[in-house]
Amino acid sequence: ESNYIVNYQWLKNNQVMNGETKANLTMNAVTTADAAEYQLEISSGTKKALSQKVTVSVGLKYCD
Repeated sequence: ESNYIVNYQWLKNNQVMNGETKANLTMNAVTTADAAEYQLEISSGTKKALSQKVTVSVGLKYCD
């Protein structure tokens, strides 16, 4: 029986997002600064894999 430690690291525009090390990324109070490409790096030992990138767009709706 093997024990594998799996590590997660989220990337925003190919840059490490400090503290974002869970399998899911949750963003609250999203602003236009959050519009970017996001990707998850999964690693275990010497093996690494990257998810496909997802593009997040943020639109503002103005109310009169």
